[in-house]
Amino acid sequence: MTPNIFLAFSNSEQARLTNLSKEDELIYGILLEDSKENGYDIIRESFATPEVINQRFAEWGNEIAVFHFSGHAGNHALLIDDRAINATGLAYHLEQSARNGILKLVVLNGCSTVGQVKLLLKLGVPAVIATNASVDDVAAKEFSTWFYRNLARGSMDIKAAFLNALVYAQNVTIGQLDLKNKEARGISFLNERDPNEPLWEVFFCRDGDVSLNPLPKVRPVVNGSFEANTLLRDAIYHAMVKAKNEKFSVMETQIRNMMTVEERDIEDESVKALPLPIGEHLRKLFCPSDEGDLNGYDKVNVRRLEQICRLYATTMELLSCIVICLIWEVKGSERLPDEVAQPLREHFALSGEERSVFAYAEFLRKILAFWMGQPVDKQFLSELSEIYRLLTVKGDVDDDNFLSACEFLEVLRQRIANGSPIRVDEIPNLCADAEGWLARIMGALGFLYEYHLTSVQAISILKHRFNPRPSFSHSVVKLTRVNGSAKYIYELNECLSCQGVVLMKGKMLVKEGGNKILVAGDDDLKFLNLSPFIFDALAFDSVGKSKIVILNEYQEQKDCYQFKDICKPDSVIDFEFVENRNRFSTVKMELEHYRTDMLGINKNDND
Repeated sequence: MTPNIFLAFSNSEQARLTNLSKEDELIYGILLEDSKENGYDIIRESFATPEVINQRFAEWGNEIAVFHFSGHAGNHALLIDDRAINATGLAYHLEQSARNGILKLVVLNGCSTVGQVKLLLKLGVPAVIATNASVDDVAAKEFSTWFYRNLARGSMDIKAAFLNALVYAQNVTIGQLDLKNKEARGISFLNERDPNEPLWEVFFCRDGDVSLNPLPKVRPVVNGSFEANTLLRDAIYHAMVKAKNEKFSVMETQIRNMMTVEERDIEDESVKALPLPIGEHLRKLFCPSDEGDLNGYDKVNVRRLEQICRLYATTMELLSCIVICLIWEVKGSERLPDEVAQPLREHFALSGEERSVFAYAEFLRKILAFWMGQPVDKQFLSELSEIYRLLTVKGDVDDDNFLSACEFLEVLRQRIANGSPIRVDEIPNLCADAEGWLARIMGALGFLYEYHLTSVQAISILKHRFNPRPSFSHSVVKLTRVNGSAKYIYELNECLSCQGVVLMKGKMLVKEGGNKILVAGDDDLKFLNLSPFIFDALAFDSVGKSKIVILNEYQEQKDCYQFKDICKPDSVIDFEFVENRNRFSTVKMELEHYRTDMLGINKNDND
């Protein structure tokens, strides 16, 4: 017995409602793609009549997982083909699938359908989405489209998909859906409902009934048929080949010449090519565990999901930090306009806990929009224009894009951080889906191989009588490994930021006769100081090692900035380390400048 989806729309072939037709088209397109992978059928009635409804229930009545109705309705009837279909009869039709344990959800996306809920729940329907009042057609379309899109992605249960869809409905609704209280008012047990509440609600008898994804998931994704890292490895490989990375170009030539290239070699070169900390978090995903170790990051388990989310969040956080520093370079001490200052203030005010679930994609889009509008040379990090484009391209029916990947992983990240339970039977599919979405993101970031992070630990001036122009000798640690073991001397004509972390692009060549002394290999050497948001805590000790930290939160009561290890973002913050103001006075001074002068935040300012 195969569970199926029943879509019924009370539209007219003679006088079609534009938004209802669009809703029909969008939902069907979303579910059609999902059904190809999961093997269920879609019963679609775009111009439903009472007779057709009865016929379809006669054929499929005991095999329906989700029943969706869109159109005009009231408390006791659905209006189909300008005729009322009795809600009681519909409820008894649905009872067949409910009794078989197949029916998971009924969606009544019409006007004032909440009066039909009680009987449906009584007859065993686990969860019902209905409306309390008249619903605008455009809002109804947005709500249902995003609801099913969320479910089809696989990372959301009914509750999460519902709450997320309300946000999109609010964007096209004049009336206030009161999203600030959506946890309390958008999800209701039947006896808790306010009958005057003018928004969608989901009704259920048990919490577990809305903590599942109702779409049939029948594809057999298990350890034996899903090989972890295949999608991710292939995406990075093709991105590096496209970006003309030298090592990957050699491997591509070998493959074209029918030579063998080991998968492990591709993974190792991928880790080396990407800047810390992205490469370090990728290394953990690629690191092979013992065959009997079921908890390894390369196995299908919750730890792998957590690491995928960690790699995504770290990548987006690093990109955001880069853009903030680019803006700082251009604007200097200038007070930033509100269009960019407001999102930056909100970002700065995040607590560590809030930062762990922060939606970086939308934040990055906003600050990139400001950066793209600045009349400055953007040759350095010119690839950010493509990232901005990807963050502004939304899918319609086809959601196979960068922004959709960000949205999927941000929802999954929030679900894990909030402690929402992940059922054992969900894990294989979530691992496959999460890796697929992460692969889409990493596939767009091949350009990052041209950039690396460097910790500048000390600087001395080199000036000779025969050369009146001084150069600067930088004692650095090139951050290509988590332990920061690659120590060099960079002799440059420009002075970088001492005790800072610098993002660099360009070739460095070994100086003739020099022992690990490098000089600029071309005139295109570019760099960007990422301090004080990212800095090397050990640079202040001149020990030749590195510990790269990134801003986590500002504690106003203690007037203290806290940082976290960039390679171990879940590690406990060393409060004594960050509170040592004398030792890190430069870091604190620069952050104070950013907070007060650029963002306009004063002490004890609640904004």
